[in-house]
Amino acid sequence: MKISIIVPTYNRAGLLQNALQSLADADAPFQAEIEILVVDNNSNDDTKIKVDNFIEVFKNKNYGFIYIFEPEQGKSFAVNKGILESKGELISVLDDDMQIAADWFLQVEKVFSERWNEIDFIGGKVFPIWKGEAPKKIISAMQPVIAVGDHGDCEWEFGAETPILSGGHAVIKREVFEQTGLFPVELGPKGGNLIGCEDDIFYAKLLKTNKKGIYFPELHFFHFVPPHRLSKTYFRQWCFGVGQSWQLMDLYYQFFKEVKLLSVPRYMYRDLLKNIFVKITAFFTRNEERSMEAEKEILLFSGFFYGGNIKGTKLDQPLQKIYKLAAKPFNR
Repeated sequence: MKISIIVPTYNRAGLLQNALQSLADADAPFQAEIEILVVDNNSNDDTKIKVDNFIEVFKNKNYGFIYIFEPEQGKSFAVNKGILESKGELISVLDDDMQIAADWFLQVEKVFSERWNEIDFIGGKVFPIWKGEAPKKIISAMQPVIAVGDHGDCEWEFGAETPILSGGHAVIKREVFEQTGLFPVELGPKGGNLIGCEDDIFYAKLLKTNKKGIYFPELHFFHFVPPHRLSKTYFRQWCFGVGQSWQLMDLYYQFFKEVKLLSVPRYMYRDLLKNIFVKITAFFTRNEERSMEAEKEILLFSGFFYGGNIKGTKLDQPLQKIYKLAAKPFNR
């Protein structure tokens, strides 16, 4: 068994170093071979220097270690390049702001050795690495924004009604990619923007091709959460970005089957009116939980509408200028 870990990265050399260090520090598997591929997605920081610092580290562990430069901007381009260049029977994509647990390789080796013919992919828990003091409370609407998740200590099978598999913390058989295809290059972050949902399209393909995957609670990842991800400004930009991503999903993959009005599913207009009312009510009752949940839905609609009706038109540039004056744009 050979495990390929693909680490796509763009201008986050410091975080990349931590991700690679976690791979170096993890307990080596008993029999499985390890191959690590760093795919530099056109970085202009000291990413290459950080990568070079690990050449001897991984050589001493008898791990394959490959640096790849992918000039086509976009995380999906970088991930797909890594998949095509990798040699492992198992493939995992580790985002550059994530780390693995000490027993990660052992857990992967164990579950696939015992159940190779039963499962096609696995996902696990993602714990936060807080920069600074951990927040006392996280509003539920913020959970997807900080990209952490603990779905319990019991194993369950992925399906249409479960949380989706995230490509940034999963292990997938190579043969799955050969049958379903790679990640959609129209989606996913490009540079530092907040376009996403490449995992949604890939997950839909997994279900369509009847691939079996399990949530494996012993598989642990850690995700670095900078302070700005907990801000309302970032929350709003993230929600708007997801709305734009939904529009792209529909444009390229006809993801939303409902009847459209001005490129947006009609039911979203009903939800918009309902959530505006909820937002106003929550403001007066000081219910922050309901307020942010309603605001999330409003922003998802706004991003969808913007992507389908305003982006690229004469209105686009003036609106962007106004927005930049009103709020500080964040990168991912």
